[in-house]
Amino acid sequence: MSAPKQAVVVPRIASRCQLETFYELAPERRWLGAKHLPKCVASSLGAHAVNIPRHIVGFLASRGLKLATAESCTAGLIASVLAEVPGSGSCLDVGFVTYSPSGKAGFLGVRQETMDRFGLTSEEVAREMAEGALAQEACAADIAVANTGVADRSPAGGPPPGTQCFAWSLRGRDGGVVTASETRIFTGSRNDIRYAAALYALSRIPALFDSMRMATACANERP
Repeated sequence: MSAPKQAVVVPRIASRCQLETFYELAPERRWLGAKHLPKCVASSLGAHAVNIPRHIVGFLASRGLKLATAESCTAGLIASVLAEVPGSGSCLDVGFVTYSPSGKAGFLGVRQETMDRFGLTSEEVAREMAEGALAQEACAADIAVANTGVADRSPAGGPPPGTQCFAWSLRGRDGGVVTASETRIFTGSRNDIRYAAALYALSRIPALFDSMRMATACANERP
């Protein structure tokens, strides 16, 4: 009998992101290309990226990958901006909007213990959301992205306004799942924060896919 596979842990990243002149743009110009996006989002795809959702659809389609989304604060925006791109149906599998604690627990299997201990706005909850999406019997996705956060002021002692927690889970060929997570703080109005978070969640997929795939390969090579 072969030894059980060890869990693969991808380091977390925390940073603050200022959206600078992003909010001065007219809404119809915000999503036209990287030159109109905040540096923290555009830099993930390169200065000459034309459009984040279009880029991600191309990335997923060219590799035959399907995406699942598990959203709280963004409330479906990650799936929505992706669906605006022609051809996105070939790579968008399923989307969950789980705004309430009961929704997170009931549909994605997020543990009450995790929500009580770390709070709804936490990487721990985001990780369980992403992993829970892939674990659904009817989910055919290879990658899941999750978001949970606060766009307005939170109760005293809570996370700063604009705090957004993300997680990305990759299903390996052996059925195992590896997950990465990050926390970002965006500034701006409620809906600006939500849209920026949705684009950021998509923009990180290519780099994290490569790093998580390498982590999975290294784990599989261990004796």
